[in-house]
Amino acid sequence: MGDIVCSKCGIRLEWVNEWGRYIHKNGGAIMQFCTDCKREFTKERPVRACPYCGSLSVVDNHIAMPRYER
Repeated sequence: MGDIVCSKCGIRLEWVNEWGRYIHKNGGAIMQFCTDCKREFTKERPVRACPYCGSLSVVDNHIAMPRYER
C-alpha cells in the first residue's frame, strides 16, 4: 500500500491508535490557519495563538481526511 495523505492539503498522515484517527505527520488532526500572517500549521492539540506571529486570529482549516495513493 502507498502513503496515506490528506485529501485537503496533501500532507502525509499517520494513524494514532490511542486517538482512533489519522493525524497530519508531526502534528495533529486539525490543520489551523492564521488570518493575520496567512500561515497554515498543525500542532498535537489545537492552539489559540499563532505559533509564528502570536496573533489570536487562528481558525480551524480542516481535519485530517485520508486519501489513499497507490
